[in-house]
Amino acid sequence: MEPTPFTSRPFKELVSPRKKRKMSHFSENEKIMIINVFKYVKETWPSDKYASKEEMKDKTSDILGISKSAVYRVLKEYTKTNTVEPAATPKKRLSIVDKIDDFDMSCIRRIVHSFYLKDELPTAKKCYML
Repeated sequence: MEPTPFTSRPFKELVSPRKKRKMSHFSENEKIMIINVFKYVKETWPSDKYASKEEMKDKTSDILGISKSAVYRVLKEYTKTNTVEPAATPKKRLSIVDKIDDFDMSCIRRIVHSFYLKDELPTAKKCYML
């Protein structure tokens, strides 16, 4: 008997599954990648098939593993301005310690220390009453 090639699984099962992207805004480089993939799909579209932009955008989203609406949004931004904007940087939120100035901080510290000197537990309700 002649040996035959052994294939236990088809090729599609060997491809690793797509990793789900953490929800966040696209960076400038990611937006440029989306635009470049769309341009590549547009250039390599079969000449015998009608060049539907919707189908090209669908294929782009399949290649990159992102939603169709994300591709539409990035391409819409690119066609309006011919550039892509970087993602907006999130505002730094001030903590409660940053909001309180030194005078208020020393007043709070004095109130809490007075409770410890009286051998009482400082609670928010007791501090608020003073």
